[in-house]
Amino acid sequence: MAYVNETWLDRPARAERIALVTERARKLKTLYDAGKAAEYHVDTLRADMAELKRLKRIHRAEVDVAYFTYEYASDGANEDNEDNVIRHGEDGTQHDGLEDIAPIHREFFDLCDYVDHTERNARLAIAAARGHSKSGMFSNAFPLHQIAYRKRKYVLVISETDGLAKKLIGWVNKQLKFNEKLRADFGPLLNEKNTQNERDNEESYITASNALVEASSSGKQLRGKRHGSRRPDLVIVDDPSSTNNEGTKEAREKLVHWFNSVVVPIGTKATAIILVGTMVSATGLLNHVLKRKDFKSSFHGALVSEPDNPKLWDEYLEIYGRTDDLAEADAFYEANKDALEAGIKLAWPWRWTYRALMHEKFNMGTRAYNSEFRNLAFSEDEQFFFPENFGYYRLFYSQGEKYIQYEDMRIPVKDLTISGAWDIALGKNARSCYNAVLTVGRYEKTGHIFVLDEYASKEQPHVYIDLIVGKIAEWRHNVFSVETINAQHEFYRQLQEALRKKGGTNRTRLNDIKSHKSGKEERMESLEPYCHNKTLVFNRSHTMLIDQMSQYPHGDYVDSIDALQLAVENVAKAKKVLRNKPSWL
Repeated sequence: MAYVNETWLDRPARAERIALVTERARKLKTLYDAGKAAEYHVDTLRADMAELKRLKRIHRAEVDVAYFTYEYASDGANEDNEDNVIRHGEDGTQHDGLEDIAPIHREFFDLCDYVDHTERNARLAIAAARGHSKSGMFSNAFPLHQIAYRKRKYVLVISETDGLAKKLIGWVNKQLKFNEKLRADFGPLLNEKNTQNERDNEESYITASNALVEASSSGKQLRGKRHGSRRPDLVIVDDPSSTNNEGTKEAREKLVHWFNSVVVPIGTKATAIILVGTMVSATGLLNHVLKRKDFKSSFHGALVSEPDNPKLWDEYLEIYGRTDDLAEADAFYEANKDALEAGIKLAWPWRWTYRALMHEKFNMGTRAYNSEFRNLAFSEDEQFFFPENFGYYRLFYSQGEKYIQYEDMRIPVKDLTISGAWDIALGKNARSCYNAVLTVGRYEKTGHIFVLDEYASKEQPHVYIDLIVGKIAEWRHNVFSVETINAQHEFYRQLQEALRKKGGTNRTRLNDIKSHKSGKEERMESLEPYCHNKTLVFNRSHTMLIDQMSQYPHGDYVDSIDALQLAVENVAKAKKVLRNKPSWL
């Protein structure tokens, strides 16, 4: 009904129409209340009320992209429409309502509103986790909104391949043709028959309002793109990267150069550019654009805040990994649900639970999980360690004893030479380093070194004194190292005293590491041959250690790696074996 008598009403004209119909409806209602309304008056009043409902819906949706999307492309408000962006769950779960929209989606829609009516030539860079509807909102709903309200004349959508870009503009095409609610409110912007439109194919189409929507792909020559006298006024670059075009340093540099020299200058001073994607590498296109000062950036992982009890999740994953069904894991989860869920805040809780994310991480591996759900991605030439190629063992219990199952070996933990280390952190804020305690065990018969235990948190160092005493009592370390550089010597002294008071730990030699012969990076990188040769064998439940190794050297933290190196150093060489002197010597 904003399309009145085959004429589109812009916002000022629509406001006038709303005022006119409102006043007429008021007078008719007064007549009706007085009992003087004829059947004609009643019919007119009903028609006016229906028209006002439509007009007000269209008027609000123009300046509220979230409301527009919910009204015209959601199962809740337009259930007869196919391929809605906002859908109910396959299990029948109702989708989030507009009033309780997920924070990540609220920000996405706010950014769309910003481009629509605050800064029409804005430049946005959005990094979001896979499966969080970023394409649905920026590459489907927003261009549809702009075309429906006749706000853009040339929309260019770019993706990694032509096929992906064609699918994105194809969704908009289908809505313009077959979304009955949309067509009733905005008019027939595309004829249902391709041949009846000025241009209508997979690569591009022209609407009845003379707007061109076109698809293209990464790396293509785009200079000189025009629609009549108009150049692109909305450019959406959706997931332009993959390992195919960001797998090497040269490929990344080429893609960045293409974006800077071809995409950014393609329009006019009124052109908006939106780059949306998931990280593929640490030094690739998306990371580059997020740091550009002329782009408004938005960065999201699937997780907003970490759990308060990460070690409890490690226990859960250890159970999940070693059992064939979920019965034991389910029981553990239900028994500890409150403690497990404490502190967790998710970007889209309707779609993902933290438990589901941890299952994804366990099954797909740390590298893929970090890329897809945390926006922490690294190409092979950016990584130093490759956790997906590590050796992994399984820890199990039998008749009260701990055993390691690795390949065809079943090794009692009591047969290992146990070493531990504490990397001390003194910071007190959220950006401080972690205190990390690592325990490893060497199997002398084969030389394998198994990572047995990891505990890392931002708790204060004094908390770790009792914790380490407990770890030494549990694992019966042969040797335990503490770095005592600078002020850290006091904690070594306190630990020494606590072990003396505890008693029963006399077999553990406590080492104070006063200095190192090499730099920190060189020491940590000395672990690489052990990892590559699978001499050093890991457990998948030690998530923080594996995360840090997968992100090295680009990650924010290395504390668990540092502690691991100290622990491994103590048992890297085989024990010396004393033999009796032969009689003939």
